[in-house]
Amino acid sequence: MFNAPRSLMLAAALLAGSAQAAPVNLVANGGFETGQTSPWTTSGNVNVASSVFADGSYFGAGPLNGGRLGFYALVFNAGDTTPNAVVSQTFSTVAGQLYALSFDFGVTWGGDQSVTVDVAGLNRVAHSTNTAFDHFSYTFAAVSDTTTLTFKDVSTNSTISQDGLLDNVSVTALPEPASLALVGLALAGVAGVRRRR
Repeated sequence: MFNAPRSLMLAAALLAGSAQAAPVNLVANGGFETGQTSPWTTSGNVNVASSVFADGSYFGAGPLNGGRLGFYALVFNAGDTTPNAVVSQTFSTVAGQLYALSFDFGVTWGGDQSVTVDVAGLNRVAHSTNTAFDHFSYTFAAVSDTTTLTFKDVSTNSTISQDGLLDNVSVTALPEPASLALVGLALAGVAGVRRRR
């Protein structure tokens, strides 16, 4: 019977541990399932609404997107109001660490809505032109020990029977290259042990 080197066994143990660790969402209340905007900082015409259907056709009883997005979403410029909302949240980060940002953005009643996304110098416009939620994801590097994520309604958005919908906001740390190399080493070692057997 072949005995694996201690370093290989340690690497395999680390691999097993990292495979089980679920990424931690640094954004609090990213799905707005509390029914409130807190702890997000908000200004302008924005509120949390319950039971917006995934096709955006109307407000009524039922979960969003078959339940995947829960029962609540953040709604921009509801009730034909001015598109002036700003929503932000600050969370702890590590300078130089890479992070993954993801969220779902959609439109009620179809049409065309956009929202600007600003985080750690990354500035993008998420754009939806249908009645379903579109999924968006970006990668950014933190520049300090705290990072602020901001969503801003676009002033040119039409507000006649059209509202922007934000849901399922998540920021998670990406594995560092050294960690990925260790995982690769562990996999190579395990494969080598199997071949020798």
